[in-house]
Amino acid sequence: MKNAVWLFTLCSCLLSAAVPDLEQLLQQPHQQVPQNITVSGRFSQSSANTPGPIYIVTAEQISALQLRSLGDILRLFPGLHVMQDSHFTYLNSRGIGQPGDFNSRLLFLIDGARINENTDGAGLLGEEFFLDTKLIDRVEYHPGAPSAAYGANAMLGVIHVVTKRARDLSGVRALTTVTNHGQQKVQLLAGTGSSENFEGWLSASLTDQKNIPILLEDDPGLDPALNKELIRKLSGKIQWRNTSLLLSTANRQRTSPLFTENLTLEELVSDEYNKNYMASLRHDHYFSPELSGYFTLSSFQTKFHRTDPLVLDHNSWTPYTTELSGRWTTLDARIHWQPGPTWSWWSGVELIRDHRQVTEFALPELDFTERLQGQNFHLGWYSELHWQLRPTLSGQVGIRYDQDDFDLHHYSPQAAFIWHPTPKLQLSLRHGRAARAASFIERIYNDELEVARPEPERIQSTDLLLRFRVSDQLHLFSNLYQARLKQLIFEPHPLPYFVNAMPADSKGAESGFEWRRKALRWQLSASIQHSSQAKSARLDNSPARLLKSQLEWAIHPNWQLHWQVYGVSKRRYDELSLPGYLLHQLGLQWQPLPTLTVGLSLNNSTKQHALEIPAIFYEAYQQQPRSLALQLQWRLR
Repeated sequence: MKNAVWLFTLCSCLLSAAVPDLEQLLQQPHQQVPQNITVSGRFSQSSANTPGPIYIVTAEQISALQLRSLGDILRLFPGLHVMQDSHFTYLNSRGIGQPGDFNSRLLFLIDGARINENTDGAGLLGEEFFLDTKLIDRVEYHPGAPSAAYGANAMLGVIHVVTKRARDLSGVRALTTVTNHGQQKVQLLAGTGSSENFEGWLSASLTDQKNIPILLEDDPGLDPALNKELIRKLSGKIQWRNTSLLLSTANRQRTSPLFTENLTLEELVSDEYNKNYMASLRHDHYFSPELSGYFTLSSFQTKFHRTDPLVLDHNSWTPYTTELSGRWTTLDARIHWQPGPTWSWWSGVELIRDHRQVTEFALPELDFTERLQGQNFHLGWYSELHWQLRPTLSGQVGIRYDQDDFDLHHYSPQAAFIWHPTPKLQLSLRHGRAARAASFIERIYNDELEVARPEPERIQSTDLLLRFRVSDQLHLFSNLYQARLKQLIFEPHPLPYFVNAMPADSKGAESGFEWRRKALRWQLSASIQHSSQAKSARLDNSPARLLKSQLEWAIHPNWQLHWQVYGVSKRRYDELSLPGYLLHQLGLQWQPLPTLTVGLSLNNSTKQHALEIPAIFYEAYQQQPRSLALQLQWRLR
């Protein structure tokens, strides 16, 4: 059966994307979709003019598939493999994503503001993400070294979360979700627009989960009653004409039991909390019909604190605390000039000031504290030119320069050609480079141990993209890519510092299709990828094949069914081999009243034994145990 599934996956590569690009979505007049994308150049543009693959998940898909976290959304994109260990959600992009990598090689944006935190560059994808999914208008994913417009962290791609306008959240709504694993979530949100020039929305949510299942493969008999989580979020957005202000805070408390083999102590627990705050002020200005500007000033503060028991002997222990905290401000200013229909130019500068970078270890009862801290300043400048060579052929070239106070001084060029031999067919070729300097953690640990800092990572990647609109009902996509990653930074566990690895090569294909027939919509993608070091062993946690399928069927104006499939081939980690798996999610959405929507979803309906090793401690975690979720949404006024 598994061989048949993967044979079907391979055959589907001859077709082509599970997640449609904008041109596909615009052919669907019955669906509310964005008119433009913003991820490629941070200026709105048609996806027909983008030099590489861009995948989009819209609010309609998020609602229909009952997706509850950013990780659930990213699971739909070709080439992305999502893993979790019940504490953190990890991404593997095109076969690259080491155990313990906190998503630092992908750039995450909210409404254009960079949100990767400044101690280890982490991107948060779980329930602790800044925004609830009901506030998301769409998520755009641009894989590879995407554009000269982006610098640090954009090694493997850019993920841009675009928030909803107040008109999409008008009135007052209440939402609640409960699962058979004890998770309860309540959200209140309200949106208003008092005039054509002013609008805003406000959202507050509380997620409480007790008795979280112990997801370790070898269950050591831990008590699930000690495994619990509490998440509070508060977000608001106001917009006046072309100026918007987004504020958000997400606080998470997590308690989990620890294994105490051969100890006479009571069961020990680990306590941790995350406190994250963001403020982003954005202004779009039109100087003239030909010249426009984009300006954003954002500030972030994050704090992670964890308390673990340090066992002294069989009968005693002392608390051991770890803390990471950071505060940073980003100023992003860009201008776009288009004097005529055949060419346009945009250029910008990005300034990132790390005001606070701290890691601290302490044994309070023994009066011991070790504190490492630092600051940094990052400057990025870029310029990009797009011109129409012929009615069917266009080109794009760009250059970016990045530098910081430490090791980064790097030029990142990009070039692309886009060809439309027919109105239904598009071919594009893109080549780009990017770099990432060692993060604060990767740098400060080496400094403290007097070990040489790792050199900045560098990548060059090439994409060959084909889009074909067979008909209004069928759209095909296929993308071939190749990348060379040099000086990959990793921690040779159990050594407490960081080094550069041998060069890594990544190559593969992402293909799929979207098919619509009246009330039926089917999306399928297949990814074949190979990532290895020095032309030898495959990278750890690197699946060779991914299969993703989403089927939506509106069986009645008030009833909608969905069936989602997520397939992963076998992987290896060190000397361990992990078997492949197929996860199925079934869902039903019912709207008995215009003001009430009821959703029911069954995750991992076939109860697959799906194991991953996302962290560096050689522990295998079960992914998505079978769970049943009920979701209710009321529109109060």
